[in-house]
Order: sequence, then C-alpha cells, then structure tokens
Amino acid sequence: MNSTDRPPLRAPRGFAAGLIPGLIAGLLALASCASPAGSQTPPEGAGAPTTAQTPPAPAEPATPAPAPAPKQTPAPTPAPAPQEPPVLRLVRERVPAGFEKTADEPELAKKIAELTALLPEDVRNTPGMSVETLHGLVDDLIRVGRAYLSRFPEGASYREVLYPVARVLILNYSRALLAESQRLERETGRTPDLPTMDRVRKDYFVEVIHIIDEGIAAFTEGKQYCEFQKLRGISTFFANRYAESAEAYRIVLAHCPDDPKTPESLLALLNAYLHDKKYDDAVLTADQFITRFPRDDLLPHAYQLKAKTLTEAGRPEDALEWWRSILDLLRIGASGVTTEIGGEPHTWAGEAQAAFQRYLDEGRFMIGFLLFVLDRYEEAKTSLAETLVELSQLEAQGKIDPRSKVFLDRTRKMHEVLVASVRSPAPDLSIGSWLDDVPLDPRAERGNVVVLLFAPFEQPRYEDIQGTLQKYYAELWAEGLRVGWICDPKGFADIPSKLARVGAQRQRLGLAYPIGIETEPQWPNFTRYQASVGGAAIVVIDRGGNVAWYDQDPTYRTERLLRGVIDRLLAEPKPGAKPAGG
Repeated sequence: MNSTDRPPLRAPRGFAAGLIPGLIAGLLALASCASPAGSQTPPEGAGAPTTAQTPPAPAEPATPAPAPAPKQTPAPTPAPAPQEPPVLRLVRERVPAGFEKTADEPELAKKIAELTALLPEDVRNTPGMSVETLHGLVDDLIRVGRAYLSRFPEGASYREVLYPVARVLILNYSRALLAESQRLERETGRTPDLPTMDRVRKDYFVEVIHIIDEGIAAFTEGKQYCEFQKLRGISTFFANRYAESAEAYRIVLAHCPDDPKTPESLLALLNAYLHDKKYDDAVLTADQFITRFPRDDLLPHAYQLKAKTLTEAGRPEDALEWWRSILDLLRIGASGVTTEIGGEPHTWAGEAQAAFQRYLDEGRFMIGFLLFVLDRYEEAKTSLAETLVELSQLEAQGKIDPRSKVFLDRTRKMHEVLVASVRSPAPDLSIGSWLDDVPLDPRAERGNVVVLLFAPFEQPRYEDIQGTLQKYYAELWAEGLRVGWICDPKGFADIPSKLARVGAQRQRLGLAYPIGIETEPQWPNFTRYQASVGGAAIVVIDRGGNVAWYDQDPTYRTERLLRGVIDRLLAEPKPGAKPAGG
C-alpha cells in the first residue's frame, strides 16, 4: 500500500469537555484542588472508593512561660493563646473510622447535617481552610452519606440526605477521575486513552444520577425539585449526556421562573446545547441571555460562548462579525468604568471585569485567527501584529492572567507562521521511520492538498482530531486530500518499541493514513514546520505545494474550520490545469 491507496471508512467520536459557568464552576472548584503532596491514599472515586488519610492535628499552642522579672516587679500576664475558629476545629476532627457502620439512623443523619453545614457554599473561597481539610471534609461526607443511603433506605431523613450526598459526589468528580486515571497508569504503564476514561466517567456518574433521580421522584415540585434538576444537569453534562443535561435545565427554567439563579441555569443550558452540537439552539439561548440579563455578572460568558458556538459550527464569517461587534463592550467591561445599561449606571464586579478582560484578549486573537481561516492573509497579519503589541504590553505591566497568556503565545506563534511560512513552499520531511514503510512526501503530492498533523503518540487530547482526519481522508481522498501524522516519540530511546505502540494506537483508532515517527534528536521536522514539541499542530499544504494554513493545538473545536479550509483548497485548480471551459 502507498499513500494514495483508498483508505477504509471510519468516523469516530470522542468525548468533549468544557466550561460550566456560574454556580457550577463554584460547585466543581473543589475538584481542581490538587491532592496533598505526599498523599499515599487516593481520594474516594470511581473503581475503588477509599478515604484519604487523616492529616495529623497540629498541637495546641502552648501558653508562653512568664518572662523573668526583676524583684518586686510582677510578671507580665501572658497573652492568651491564639484560638482557631470553632468551625475549623470541628472540620479537622475527622469522623472516626467505622462510625458509619455502627451509628444508628438518627446519628448518621445528624452527622451528615453537621458536615453539610461545614461545606462552604463556594469552595473557591475558603479562608482559613486548607486543601487537606476541605478534602477530608468531602471524604467524610461521602463515606457517611453512602453508608446512610445503603443502610437506611426507609430512614426518616432519607429524602433530606439525597441532596447533600449527590452534591458532594459531584464536587469530588475530578478528584475521583484523577485517582482512577493514576491507578490505571500505574497498572498499564501508560496514560489511559479516551474510551477508557469515558467509561470511567460514565461509571462514576451512574451512582450520582441514581441518587439524583431518587430526589426528583421524592420532590415533584417546588424549589427542591428544581435544585435536584440542576444537579441532574451538572451530572449528565459531565457524563457526556448533553441532551439530558439540556433537558434538565429546560425543566428548571420552566418550573422555577423566579429562581434568583436563573442566569446560571440559562448559561448552563447554552453550554449543554453547545456540547450537544445544537448550534442554532445555542445561539438563540445566548441571544436570550444577552437580552434578558444585560447587567448580570455572567454576561461576558454569554458573549464568549456565542462566539465559541459560531466558531465550532464552522461559521467563521459570523464568528468574526460577532467578535468585532463585542470587542468594545468587552473593553468597557474590563476597564471597570461605570457605564449606563438600560438607562441606569452600572459598575461590573471584579470577577466580571476579569472575565471581560480575558475574553477581550481571546477576541483579539480570534479575529486574526478567523481572518486567516478566511484566506485574508494580509488582514490577518496586521490584526495579529496589533494584538501581539497589545498583549505584550499587558504582560510587561504584569496585567495578564495565565489564560490570557495562552492567547499571547498563540498570537505570537500564529503571526510568526504567517510571516515566515504561509504561501511559501512547504519544507522537506526527513522521517526516519514510517509505519509499514508507507511514507508521505509533500513534494511528491504536489497537485493534492496535504494535511500534516504533528502530535505525540498516546495523547488522549488529540485522539479526536486524529479520528476526524481519518474521516476527512476517507471522504475526500478521491478529490485529492492526503493526510499524514508526524509523531513525537517523547524521547529517542527504544524507537522500535515506540513504533509498536504507535502501531497499536493506529489500529485502535482505525487510522489508515501514513504515520511517521521523528527519530532525529532536536526534532528537525517539528522545527521546520514550526510545530511545538509536546503539543500538536496542523499544517495544510495547498495543491501548489505551499503552506496555506496552520492551527496550533487542534481539537474538535476547530475541526469544522479545518474542513472549510480543506474544501476551499480542494476547489482550487491543480497547477498547470486548464481553466474550466478553456
């Protein structure tokens, strides 16, 4: 077989993850806390629930001894020892091991109520509470809550226990997945792939959603009903059941129209539509939010999610127009200046200002990126050059956060590519090893459109785009599309075994396009094509053999834009071909 043989058809689909705004971000912030350094026991989670080790309680501060005093001079009264807030002392005193097995129903119910009262409403803001303390509180509540639901299904407090147990399991979601991922990696010696983690994720939420559905059956109306539906929206979202998530939020909006947290539910509905690829519904929901809640602190997220929707839907012209239309609004919101909204003055809260600034930085980059997608190279270069100056100034002033720094780096790379490579002949490929000795030489493919993916092997983040490229390769091979994956070996020792592992990944994903592995130190092929080692990049070469497009860190979010670029380039005539009708 050579690179121009007809490939088998395949259209895989992986999982997607994304932003959960407002209240949901607060609920899940605990999951982003790293486990304590040196912890030997993984947190409770999927597969093998365990309880983290109890941190040792610090010794009570000793009362200082009186200082020696001269004769006839009374010793000074020592200052009272500093007292820890009572709530923290109670949290630190972990629930004794075995309590959940011996306590009676009232005792368990009381303990769950105590632990629930100690769990902060916003786990992103826990002054005086360490990560270890917070994790211990969560682990105890999960242990005691599970025991109650298992031992006392007819208990007097069963209905009241359902909500706090479901909520804390959601809070613990990312910790549980991290623990299970680490366990699988220890057992297999490699990072779990997307299908494996997808199964782990779904298995974890089977229990959570079962508890939530019991709550929905127990409370068929009113606030409790809507709160359980919110939890169902969160849980089904993270189980990748996006249509169910959207349905849960539609129920919340219909049954509790006066809920003060309606903006959060509406934004969560928008995000569920986006991940379910219901792009028209997502755009309509974004417009509804912007119209109904022009003063809400979640407004910048609605602006950005609409832009993301238009981009993922493969509508670059509309996305470009939208970013340009909101850029001044983002700039005003980020400035902190009081402005008039609906005839009344309004000043955005600090968190909203930070979001406006972050999306302003993203929008600056995206305008240049979308111009590049639309083949408006000179405008793209100018836009990216201006953005590079603006973001570099913010960086020099110390006014750029880590997420905006990502867009500064992407702007710098994209501008560098546009100046140095685009519309220039594609560099040579000097690949030492091709799987099955099936090479891909861009020079030999002149007259075809070539897509090169530069990415490491066994990296779950890029398996979606690898599958998408296989789909495009199968559909468009006859029209002249050629695809190749240039693989980062993650170091140059034992290349033969790595080739075998790449081959196993190819077979698992059903990839038929040529795959080469970089075998020369210093990654010369990655360097020539300006691809970052450790990350990924896509380079598209037109029929004339020139670099036409570049995407850094490609994922499912830009796959439709990539398809638009491919279709545009395939529509161009081959070099030397006579014009139609000529």
